[in-house]
Amino acid sequence: MKTSFKTILSLLIATILVVSCSRKKDKFINRNFHAVTAEFNSLYNGYNALEEGRISLNDAYFDNYWDVLPIERMQISEE
Repeated sequence: MKTSFKTILSLLIATILVVSCSRKKDKFINRNFHAVTAEFNSLYNGYNALEEGRISLNDAYFDNYWDVLPIERMQISEE
């Protein structure tokens, strides 16, 4: 009896959450909920892309301490 009650309750809560978060509804709570989740999705995806780029740059870069560093000529202009 106790497990069937928990199962029914969890299915009921899941159904309510799925139905209440519709993108088609034009209510204040729904608009703000989707605006916040869209903002955090873009921040999360941007962070993941930044980390992937940083890791790929670190993997591709090779330090060679035996190479002579290039020197740029310094031009001094006296005014």
